[in-house]
Amino acid sequence: MTTEDDFHKMLDANPDDWHARGLFAEWLSDCNDPRAEGYMAMARLKRRPLQGRNLECETWWWHNSGADFHNNIPADWFRLLPKPFRNDTFWPMFTSDNSSIKTRRECEDALALAFRQLPTARQADLLKPPA
Repeated sequence: MTTEDDFHKMLDANPDDWHARGLFAEWLSDCNDPRAEGYMAMARLKRRPLQGRNLECETWWWHNSGADFHNNIPADWFRLLPKPFRNDTFWPMFTSDNSSIKTRRECEDALALAFRQLPTARQADLLKPPA
């Protein structure tokens, strides 16, 4: 039987595996998990947080710049991420005490939950299969 941790191990090993992210979204949907549609939107839009270093710690983050890059999120969705950890461009916002350092999983879960706050019509627009 597949578990959530199994999916995250696959995504940690290959963050650009959009198919695995889509399968994970379907698995979440079968479990009635509120993150399901957000993960599906990430898979369809081919979005994942960017990995880098902040103060010698590995971290992941989302970006809001308008560029078409795998960690760039539409502004309306980006604004719904938890406020203590973002500014107008980056989530999480990096701090000197590393209190906002996040894992890939934490970043994706936060974005998936933020997706639920979007208006229904906007969710449907983001979930449309690519042309």
